[in-house]
Amino acid sequence: MESSGSDGEFVVKDAVSDKRRRLDPPPFTVGRHNAASLSKQMSDGLREAIASGFYKAGDVLPTILEWSKMLGVSIRVQEAAVATLAREGLITVQKCFGCVVNARRQSVWNGRVLVVVPDGDHVYYQNVLVGKIRSRAVEEGYMFSQVTVFRKENGRYDFKQLAHELKSRPDFTLLVENRLEIERLLSKASVPFGVFGRDRCALPGCVANFRRDNNAAVSDIVAHCERAGVRRILQVTKETGGHFDAVPQLRRSGFEAEEWQTPVAFEYGRAEGTERGAFDAFSRRFAEEGRGWLPDLLIFTDDFVARGALVSILMEGVAIPGDVKVVSLANKGLGPVYPVTLTRVENDPARHGEMLAEAVARFLVGRKVRDGNLAPEYIIGESFP
Repeated sequence: MESSGSDGEFVVKDAVSDKRRRLDPPPFTVGRHNAASLSKQMSDGLREAIASGFYKAGDVLPTILEWSKMLGVSIRVQEAAVATLAREGLITVQKCFGCVVNARRQSVWNGRVLVVVPDGDHVYYQNVLVGKIRSRAVEEGYMFSQVTVFRKENGRYDFKQLAHELKSRPDFTLLVENRLEIERLLSKASVPFGVFGRDRCALPGCVANFRRDNNAAVSDIVAHCERAGVRRILQVTKETGGHFDAVPQLRRSGFEAEEWQTPVAFEYGRAEGTERGAFDAFSRRFAEEGRGWLPDLLIFTDDFVARGALVSILMEGVAIPGDVKVVSLANKGLGPVYPVTLTRVENDPARHGEMLAEAVARFLVGRKVRDGNLAPEYIIGESFP
């Protein structure tokens, strides 16, 4: 039986249905990979689970043994998390009975959205993009979770946290950036998922593909080169590969286009190492060859390569666009900075995030989601007028 209670009081429900809910996997996980303490992770996750309605007024929360089995946390972690929520008035601790969720106005829990982000060097872009999806999911009444999948020293991904999250059966999972190993895991888990990346996923369970097609801007670059009359073009990328490739299309259009890969100083990390590697490579080349090697146009396929190279160019006294013209890849809000505005292939993570959020929202209410391309914008600046 269920008894009513005023705001802030607890309500006791039927024991059988309560136990069934108590044993459902919680919509959050904890782990030592997270910078926050385990107790804070648990209290934050439990607070959101109550606010979203996953745990409703009168629900008896899992016992110490049940929490240990589901989350793998010690009694000290549980005690600290429970004490925090009790102080906030969200739960009441009843001796010999358990922790009961207090009655209060709660939003309706419509389901669960999970976003999976592979470890990589697109942190700013991914954070803004995922933030837009999170905001829309919460606004629509869905529990939102995010998992970052890291590579281990042996090069393989650590799937422990993701596998645990998938046990909660999310209503939709979005993988940000193609990773075949992760796509296979999602397919094997039999959860509906979508992939946002450069390649199409055709595995069972993938209900939507959203392509991030930076090469969509190459035709704009080719047309601009034809109008401007440039002939010699050098595409500069990092040794691990760039985010788009203009060389094949430029060559087919009759331009003298070459590629130069600059090294990455991995001891400084991906981002700073890419920047330092490009700076050192340009500085060395200026010292050994002067300026004679400079083409009509430099195209940077990575924003960190552009940052390092532009510093070296500035220190050498090379004038842009007088001595050499420049096109760079850039993220809106965090692009390379130079005394003149750069002509750029610009990705807008906020706009892309809103488009993905809309697609996820459509799927969650049973509407058809079509595959689509999220292309950057080619913006002409002073570096290549």
